[in-house]
This record gives sequence, C-alpha cells and structure tokens, in this order.
Amino acid sequence: MTDTESLQRAVAADPDAFERRFDEVKRGLDSENPRRRMDAGRAVREAAKQDPALVAGRRDLLLGLLSDGNGSVSLSAAVGLAELADAEPGAVAEAVPDLTALLAEAHEPAIEEAAIRALKRIGEWSPEAVAGADDTLAEKLRTATPPIRIVVASFFADAVVADPSQFPETVDALEVALEDDDNAAVRKHAAVALSQIATADRSALSAPEAVVATVEAMAARERAKPLYEGDSVGEAAERLRSVYE
Repeated sequence: MTDTESLQRAVAADPDAFERRFDEVKRGLDSENPRRRMDAGRAVREAAKQDPALVAGRRDLLLGLLSDGNGSVSLSAAVGLAELADAEPGAVAEAVPDLTALLAEAHEPAIEEAAIRALKRIGEWSPEAVAGADDTLAEKLRTATPPIRIVVASFFADAVVADPSQFPETVDALEVALEDDDNAAVRKHAAVALSQIATADRSALSAPEAVVATVEAMAARERAKPLYEGDSVGEAAERLRSVYE
C-alpha cells in the first residue's frame, strides 16, 4: 500500500495529519486513479468527522467535489458539508443550491442522507435559506426508497416546522404520504410531522380536516392493538385536535 492509499487511515489515526499532508490529499483528488481519488476523498470525510474546523477553510474544495463523477468522492464532500453544517450552519448556506442539485440526481442512500442532513441543519438555522430545496425534498418524499422518505418525513421535518410557509410542496407531499398504503412507517412519520407543522402554523396544511380524519383513524387502529400503551400517532392525533378543535 502506498502512502497516498493510506491517507484515510493516517487522518483517522491523527486528524492533524490532514493539514500536514494536504498536498498529498489534493494530488489524490486530482489523480486519474479512482482508488487514489476515493482514498483522498475519504481522508477529507474523516477529517470533517474528527473536527469540522479542519475542513472549514476548504469549503470551496468541498463544493467542487459535490458534482464529482465518482460517487464516493461526492459522498465525502456531502458528509464534509454536513459536518460543517452541524457545527456552523450559516457558514455553509451558500452550498444549498449544490446540495439540492446533488440530492435531485442522487439515488445512493448514503449520498441522499448526507445531503438531507446538511440541508436540515441549514434549514433549522434559516428555513428561508433552504426554501429552494422544497421541490426536490417533496419529490424524494414522493418517489424515493422508503428509508429516504422516512428521513425526509422525520429528520428534515424539524426544518419544516421552523417555518412551514417555506416548504409548501414538502407539506403537501407529507399529506399525500398519509395515504400511502405500501409503507406504515412512512405514514406514521408523516402523521407526526404534520401534527408538529400544524402546531407551528395551523394554516400550513392544505386539507386539515382530511389530515385529522386520517390520523384519527390511524390512532384508533393503534389503540385497538393488544397491550397498547400509547404511541406517536396517538400523540399526533391529540396535537391535531388541539389545533383544529
């Protein structure tokens, strides 16, 4: 194994090695050898996970790598931006259009999750900054694999709750998800998210009566189960009743 191929391990063992060996990292990223490029990207990813400050000054590099043709490299860039967003969301708000474009094109769960994670943290800081991703997030909620749909319905919903008016398409997609007979988990997360959104802004739902009726029916089915001790859908139904009674 060459020194270049050990960059990820070197950074994992000593995060400060990222800065010391950054010239090697850059050469790896510029290499035509896929293994070298992937290892260099993973070194960037590892540094961001260990200490976001290590890549804070390399935001332009991360932005450039988002559209890389190598999925592993794009993932490393998305993870790096997500780690930076966790630490200082305002510092990476400029990445929203690039993250949105990546999310729209991606069909790899790890990349989708990393992009959604970064957008969520930026959205919690400033919902308006992420409003441009509304259509893309709604489309993922409608058509992505169930695990990614759940990530949008549960994880990203925190950003929607911060200002539902910025995400009308996502709210609409959550209402549609309530009628999804193919995945109970998606329905449950949509019910909880919509109850929280309605609590934040009772005018955000396009069909509140239908939502209340659907969630009430879901809650009734849960209550009818043996050994019922309460559940998130029941709590969602209570929140919706408190808003619309």
